[in-house]
Amino acid sequence: MKYVKIAGKDYPVLYSFNALQELCELKECSFAEIDEIFVIDKMMPNDVVMLAFIGLQEGARRAKKKFEMTLEDVDDLLMSDMRAIGDLLGTFQKQNSTPPVGNPEALQRGAKKQKANPKS
Repeated sequence: MKYVKIAGKDYPVLYSFNALQELCELKECSFAEIDEIFVIDKMMPNDVVMLAFIGLQEGARRAKKKFEMTLEDVDDLLMSDMRAIGDLLGTFQKQNSTPPVGNPEALQRGAKKQKANPKS
């Protein structure tokens, strides 16, 4: 989980398997298609809000905090701090990126990066 500052307040954000399942259901896509759909130059504005909403909702659940925002509330929040969109998209990509399968060097580099940066 990561905390993202939006409009001066830190919010817990998490794109867990629960969050990914919800994204798949809402977008009617497979797990394998998530990386193709949620790419900034292919996203519609409502995709950005949906992605933020689900990450904030799951982050609050994991942090054991109440989450009472609607999609419209998240939209208003993002409109008040547009820079947060980049942080949320970066968090999504970081929490759901995997090294290429079958490339032992890439796997080893990924493991070394995680050890060097354990708070990500």
